Amino acid sequence: MMSFDDKAHRLFITQPLAVVLMANGADGWVNSIHAIYQYTYWRTSQQAWDDYMHKEEVAAVRKALNQGENLTRDDIDRIKWSRRQEIALSDMQPPKVEPFEFFIIPNSTETKIEPLAVGYYDPNTEKMEVATWDEVKSLLKNQE
Repeated sequence: MMSFDDKAHRLFITQPLAVVLMANGADGWVNSIHAIYQYTYWRTSQQAWDDYMHKEEVAAVRKALNQGENLTRDDIDRIKWSRRQEIALSDMQPPKVEPFEFFIIPNSTETKIEPLAVGYYDPNTEKMEVATWDEVKSLLKNQE
């Protein structure tokens, strides 16, 4: 019912879910989009943290191996754990907060569908713009 494309910063929401999110009016809709953003940002931050920790653990193990040590599995685990204990949250830059586009799409199994509405949300300013797809499509045709 909902999918977030991390690379393109696009959120796809099916119409039935969008209707539920809009049930509490405009404020409810904005709060829902912000909550979705917070979750995706948390997920992105967690992935960045995990990647950073893995990179640091591998570097620590490689350093020990380059010093000519024969390491057992327990030694490797001890080195990884020790390196994790040395790392502070401030050692890693958090991911950049980026605005994203969202698309409300019909609940359909067709391969080619057009969105019902499109929008843009900037979490830095909490500003949102929404337009029907028909409005956007007519503007796109005028630009051609």
